Amino acid sequence: MDGLRSMAQLVALAEEGNFRRAAERLGVTHSALSQAIARIEGAYGVILFERSRRGVRPTAYGRRLVEGARAALTAVLEAERDVEMMRDMRSGRLAVGADPAVAEPILGAAAAQLMRDYPGLAVSVRACCWRRMADALRAGEIDVHFGLAPDRPPSEVRLSAFALTPPVAVARAGNPLTRAPVAAAELFAGPVLCFDAPGWVFARLGAAHPAALPDPSRAREVVTTVQDMALLRRMALAGEAACIMPGAAAAEDLAAGRLARISLAEGPLFPGPLDAVAAMLETRPPPPAALALVRRVRRALGGAARARRAG
Repeated sequence: MDGLRSMAQLVALAEEGNFRRAAERLGVTHSALSQAIARIEGAYGVILFERSRRGVRPTAYGRRLVEGARAALTAVLEAERDVEMMRDMRSGRLAVGADPAVAEPILGAAAAQLMRDYPGLAVSVRACCWRRMADALRAGEIDVHFGLAPDRPPSEVRLSAFALTPPVAVARAGNPLTRAPVAAAELFAGPVLCFDAPGWVFARLGAAHPAALPDPSRAREVVTTVQDMALLRRMALAGEAACIMPGAAAAEDLAAGRLARISLAEGPLFPGPLDAVAAMLETRPPPPAALALVRRVRRALGGAARARRAG
C-alpha cells in the first residue's frame, strides 16, 4: 500500500503541477506531500520534479516514473473492480445484443473469456442490428449492445466508443479485380456486396471516392447490402462479385487464400477505422457483467491494435 500511495503522489503532482493542489487532491498537507516526494527522489537518487515560479514539472526521470505509476494504478483499479464484480457475478444472467457486422471480430473472444472467469454467469448473445439497438435496450431484451455507431445518438442510451479495423474490398481468389490495383470506378462498376451499415459508413465511403461515387448520399444505392455476415462471406466465396466487409471478418479467408484483397489505385478503400460503440441504457444501472464485458472487449481491441502497430 505504501508503494501505491507513492505512485498516487507522483501522478497527482505531475497532473496538478502544483504541490498545494496535489496535496488537496490527495487529502494531505502540503508539507506531507513535499516530504514524501523528497523521500522518493532520495530513494531513486535523481531529481524527479523541477520546481520554479511557474509550477512543478517532472524531469525526464520523473516523466518515465509517472508513466509507469499511472499504468500501475490503472491496473490496480481494474483488479479492484474485478474483485467487486466477482462478488456480484457468481450467478446471474447477461443478455447481449450484437450487430452482425461487428459480432465476429470483437465479441467472440471477450464473451468466452467472461464465461471462463465467471462460470456461474449465464450469457446469451442475440443478433441485433444497429436499427433495433435502442428499442431492445429500452424493452429490457438486452443489457448491452455492441455494434456500429448509429447515425444519431438515441435518447436514454449511453454510448462508449471504440475503433475497429476499416472495411476492405475482397473477392474470390483469382477474380481479375484482385490481380493489380484497380480504379475505384472499376470496382463499383460491377456487382458489389456490402455489409449493412448506418448511413455515415456509406457517406464516408462516397466522400473518399468522389470520381466513382459522385453523390455520397447515394453511395448505398450502388451496392447490395447483406445483413448476415455468414451469408455475405458465402456469397463472396461462391460468386464473382466484389465484397466490402470488415477487415477482421475477412481475415481468416484472406489468410487461407480463399479470398484476395482488391487494391485501389487511389489508395485505401475506407478512410480510417470503423466507429463502433457499446451501448447501455442511461436510465437503468448497468449490470456489473455488462461493464466487465465492455472492458474485456476494449482490452482485446487495444491488444489487437498494438499487435498491428508492432507488425
